[in-house]
Amino acid sequence: MPLLPYFSWINSVRFTALLSKYWFIAFTLLPTISLADAPSNTSLSLKEAIALTLSSNPELKALPFKQQALEGEKHQISLRPPLHLGVEFENFAGSGKSQGIDALESTITLGSVLELGNKRGLRLNAIDSKMAAAQMQRQADALDILGGLTVLFIQTLKTQESILITQEEQALARKSVAIVKRKAREGAAAEIDIQRANVALARTNIQLDALISQLHQQFKQLSQFWGEPTAHYKRLIGELYAEPEIIEFETLLKHVRQSPHAQQLALERRIKDTQYQLALAQGRSDIGWNVGFKHFNETGDTALVAGISTSLNQRQRTQGHITIASAEQQRHSKAQKHALQTLETQLFVAHSQRNHHAKAMRIISETIIPALSETLSLSQQAYENGRYSYFDWSMAQQGLFEAKHRLLEHASTLRISQALIEQLTGEPFAPTLNTPI
Repeated sequence: MPLLPYFSWINSVRFTALLSKYWFIAFTLLPTISLADAPSNTSLSLKEAIALTLSSNPELKALPFKQQALEGEKHQISLRPPLHLGVEFENFAGSGKSQGIDALESTITLGSVLELGNKRGLRLNAIDSKMAAAQMQRQADALDILGGLTVLFIQTLKTQESILITQEEQALARKSVAIVKRKAREGAAAEIDIQRANVALARTNIQLDALISQLHQQFKQLSQFWGEPTAHYKRLIGELYAEPEIIEFETLLKHVRQSPHAQQLALERRIKDTQYQLALAQGRSDIGWNVGFKHFNETGDTALVAGISTSLNQRQRTQGHITIASAEQQRHSKAQKHALQTLETQLFVAHSQRNHHAKAMRIISETIIPALSETLSLSQQAYENGRYSYFDWSMAQQGLFEAKHRLLEHASTLRISQALIEQLTGEPFAPTLNTPI
């Protein structure tokens, strides 16, 4: 689960092009403006993470081997029934006239089997469908791996942004401690307010330490996608708050039905259909044939010999295989229908969640945060002027930062929903990065 040149596991330009088409997801994460500039060798963008994953991910490197195994199986299946060379000796080393080799009769024959019912063609059709399904599975697996990478990248960006918000909260908590202490010295604040301010600062310090630890863990998990033991970067580059364009559900639904996952289901159905046809064909008896020459030592004569053979009651002997293949065909038909319904349900849920989080983001960013920022400013002024208690001021602080964390939560969940939509559809619907891959 893209325009990188010739990775060791991708030897097909066509597959690389398909992967490029199917996975531009996250190229929706535009370069951030909320983080300070840093040298490129200490930062990591999503396109760089995808490039590393495509070139070095152990699971992706293992994907071509199944295709190679199927190619070997096709080579075996494409072989026609082998020729058999037979040599037979009669009337020698016996008694009477058959003593010695004077009456020896020797026969040399060449024979094979003539398959009826287009069995070889059906076997080739089945293996071709398996190879096509394996190729589609390869694309779907690659998209799934890149989908997991994108989700983790978004979650790590969220942690990184949470650290910035918490650092802002920490700075305000320190400022609050200083203001409360000053007012206490002036006799305008109680000792208990100092304790409350210190507790608020301590809680912020603990939260910040936990987030930093979580960020390091996520950096380590990201590096596992390309097999690095340690992270070579110190921060991620990405923007969580830009809202992607909304696409109508019906449009997305059409793409889901043409996605690699849906095409793989269709190919697997074709395999089951072919296997059923092959089971029916096995009910037709093949014809064995042989032709050769027979030599009579006693007279020195030579004669042509030929023969044919076939199995009796072949249809009855293969009835069990036909029943099995028919049951598998029907079972897979129902499973395919259920799987498609599951994909469509996942798409509906992701689309609904994406729209909900987009609306919530607009309300929080355009209405709630500006109002809470103004409230915090007025509360601080009122506290310093002795018109508000410390509790009122601290509640204003808590409300603002809760809103900022809530906005971040909605933004990251929206991005994850968008990534799932594009993974399910196999199509890019959002803006790409300024620098193409």
